Amino acid sequence: RDFQDLSSGINAEYGESSSPLASIPEVSTNAAHKFGFLNRSSQSISRRRSIRPWKRRLAVLDNNNLSIFKVETVESLIPINSIIDIQSDSKRSYGKHVIVVQTDDNKEHFLQANSEEDMKEWIHMLESLNCSD
Repeated sequence: RDFQDLSSGINAEYGESSSPLASIPEVSTNAAHKFGFLNRSSQSISRRRSIRPWKRRLAVLDNNNLSIFKVETVESLIPINSIIDIQSDSKRSYGKHVIVVQTDDNKEHFLQANSEEDMKEWIHMLESLNCSD
């Protein structure tokens, strides 16, 4: 799937005027290794409470960051070099197709892909970029 296909789908979902793509620099999208929609939630590792509600967001993975976009703004930026662990939620404690990204600031970021295959692609890309630092 290329950026043109994704942008058509995003514009259809959000409408041309409120598309989150308006906030993504062209350089970023051209250099993206992977992009698409994920459901997102997070929690502090030290608190270990139930996670926050899921929110559907646009995710763009480039060499330096996993950027999570809300409509027209970056909601979350996870620097690749801050990631200390990446795994799937194999017990399905948080739902199907969930990726758990642990960062060096003691946070866990929960990203829910649309399918098992999509989850594996995100994990593969995150791990390959994280190992290349």
